[in-house]
Amino acid sequence: AAEQAQLSAARARAEADAIERAERLAQRLSLVAGVSEDEVTIDRERRRAVVRANVLDGASLDAYRTLELRISATEPDWRVEVIPPVASLPAIEFAEDEPTESGMRAIELIVWASQRLDLPIELAGYRGEMARATELLAERGVNVTTQYRRGVLQARWADAN
Repeated sequence: AAEQAQLSAARARAEADAIERAERLAQRLSLVAGVSEDEVTIDRERRRAVVRANVLDGASLDAYRTLELRISATEPDWRVEVIPPVASLPAIEFAEDEPTESGMRAIELIVWASQRLDLPIELAGYRGEMARATELLAERGVNVTTQYRRGVLQARWADAN
């Protein structure tokens, strides 16, 4: 009976710790997203936390992604998602028919934003660059449409016409 009581007490402590940890995660996410804690979805069973961020003055898509990565790093057992507001997508720089290092960072940011917002992307630019960027985005699960035009390869939300 004493052993059973110890096990029950240990389970109760573990449960209380898990609840407290989830509450702290919700507090941190609400702060970085500019929303109330009620607007943070916490699923303790699946260890998933999701928040739709408000527009934060001066914050780019990259800032929201960075906030998500920082919180995720402190909660390795959780899947943390910060859903950003719809914002401008970066240009994709190319050199010799391949994205530059900066261009690849832009592609990764576009992938992240498209996944979080569940929105398709439209690319506009030169055919060769557009074809390569479309291939890279499609490999990562992004729905892409294209439009030929001169100039730097630019991505935008497909619905934003």
